[in-house]
Amino acid sequence: MSVNQEKEFCNKKFKEAIVYARRKDVKNCRSALFVVMESLLKISYQLKGNEKTECEEKIKFILEMAKTIANEGFTDDVMFNLTGELPKKEVVEKKEIVEEQIAQPTEIEDEEEFEDNKTNNPLRPTRLRDYVGQDKIKRPLAEAILAARTKQTSLDHVLLFGSAGLGKTTLARIIANEMKSNIIVMNGPTIKDTNDFIKNIKQLKENDIVFIDEIHRISTSAAESIYTAMEDFKLSYIRNDGKNVEMDLPKFTLIGATTHSGLLEKPMRDRFALQFRLEPYSVDVLTQLGVKSFEKLGFNISEADMKNIAKRSRGVPRICNGFIKRISDKALIRNTNVIDKKIIEEYFIDNEIDSLGLNAGDIHLLKTIINKFNGGPVGLDTLASATGEGKNIIENQYEPYLIYLGFINITQNGRVATEQAYKHLKIEKY
Repeated sequence: MSVNQEKEFCNKKFKEAIVYARRKDVKNCRSALFVVMESLLKISYQLKGNEKTECEEKIKFILEMAKTIANEGFTDDVMFNLTGELPKKEVVEKKEIVEEQIAQPTEIEDEEEFEDNKTNNPLRPTRLRDYVGQDKIKRPLAEAILAARTKQTSLDHVLLFGSAGLGKTTLARIIANEMKSNIIVMNGPTIKDTNDFIKNIKQLKENDIVFIDEIHRISTSAAESIYTAMEDFKLSYIRNDGKNVEMDLPKFTLIGATTHSGLLEKPMRDRFALQFRLEPYSVDVLTQLGVKSFEKLGFNISEADMKNIAKRSRGVPRICNGFIKRISDKALIRNTNVIDKKIIEEYFIDNEIDSLGLNAGDIHLLKTIINKFNGGPVGLDTLASATGEGKNIIENQYEPYLIYLGFINITQNGRVATEQAYKHLKIEKY
């Protein structure tokens, strides 16, 4: 097996370990971690210098996690280091949610006008006071911004992590607006070396924001250069003519966003003084957000009807806003500004989205496991062939929500549909 193939296998097993960790499955999680260590050991034999040392450090790090899991179970530190998540706390739903302005001394007030960083999405808030949800992080973030502005210095580097669609990019732009700074946006996979990073920051100015989405996917060589840039505001690189150059950078703030903070190298993660986990949104908060979004688009909706949309949104504002845009389009062509139950239900029936937010793809996957493989277990490769979907699509798009609902389990032998899945689909289990 080549190094690249071994790395792909290693990443696959690490993702399996994350799934087991979320399910609090000690035995299978440790088993997957030991496979990861064996794979990393094979990779290290083919590496030299810093890459070999870094690989060996990863092995030690994973070994310590495996020991901690065996002795202490899934502690908060283990969950953070492995999955980038802390154990979920029970969400207490309130009957009424009133929009909470950040109280003094954390309320950010502008003494002078500043042109916000533009957004093409009318539903996307541009100021922290308008940002609905994530109440646990808004206060400490507002305090950090106020402190930086008072000291007239750059904000500490910020790491935002959580599932896709929870508002990490939106929050990064809000931080830039509150800091009265320009923002430079990059994507992790496009930063293959130091030169790629330099191309994007040529116009960097004092206190600017550099936002890297999917930061866990930047190359190792680029990451090593960015470490120095974050800490010392200097950047060393080799020019095209082969000359080694060191350049001074203005003080800036790096905001990294990731769905897998556990895949971030420890030296990178440690350089973020401010680290915030974005939680899935409750139905009540999404309802509050949705009513405001419809108002921005010029439509009226009752809280009860909005709640029917929120329940199908999987706790993700991006999905909720997608529904809002499409449903408002439906109302527009009917020449009405009132969103009622009939319009909502018609939209979901037309788009094959059920009461839990499962779409045709989710249901097709579940029915394939149940009908073609008698409920499982069925391997990922076989399931991908049977459904006509790519393995990555199944792992990253379908499975997380189905696992969250308790509709499928991932075992050593493959995917298995649970009794809850049979009940939801109204299929008798033989």
